[in-house]
Amino acid sequence: MAVPPLAIVAVASADITKVLGAKWLPAADALQILCAVGIARGLMVLTGPLMRGLGRSRAHGALGWAHAIPSAISIAVAAYWYQDAANAQQASGIAWVRALLFACVFLPINWAILAALSHVSVWRLAAAMAPACAAGLIGGACFAGTTPLLHSLGVPESVSTMVGLAAAGTAALIVLAIADAELRLQLTSLWVHFRRERTRLPSEG
Repeated sequence: MAVPPLAIVAVASADITKVLGAKWLPAADALQILCAVGIARGLMVLTGPLMRGLGRSRAHGALGWAHAIPSAISIAVAAYWYQDAANAQQASGIAWVRALLFACVFLPINWAILAALSHVSVWRLAAAMAPACAAGLIGGACFAGTTPLLHSLGVPESVSTMVGLAAAGTAALIVLAIADAELRLQLTSLWVHFRRERTRLPSEG
């Protein structure tokens, strides 16, 4: 569930930082990259519970150290490399290092472990993640299409950003509800409960 909102924030990063103020504008690129890192982390979320459930706690601890040590080294190297650069370049540089580490090292290793322990192919794992990724893409596209239209109509930037985020979130939720039967069932249950409570209140009054 973390993938769609992070994808939307990545697309909306420039608009969000504008709303926060001029001093936040240099952080737009770093925010976008870190959202990509968050998406990668979301795609790795099943590895830990599976390893612990199979009694591989020591292996899971070792995997945690295998993540932590390269992360610390990469941040230190990037900080040294960009020490004389502007703040925006430093933030973007460190974010890029994190993104490359997750995309090229952590994500493939975690998916390989997940596939080996669960006896499920990487392609089936990717297919399971497809609805969330599709929701993120459609939500991001919705934001990218909504905000320029509102800007052209003279809507204030802060309002257009909030409306765009709301529209993107709604579009992503609709896609997830269509693709995920369990989520659709939960949403239906919530709606029935809401309608039941709404009809009960007047009768109690």
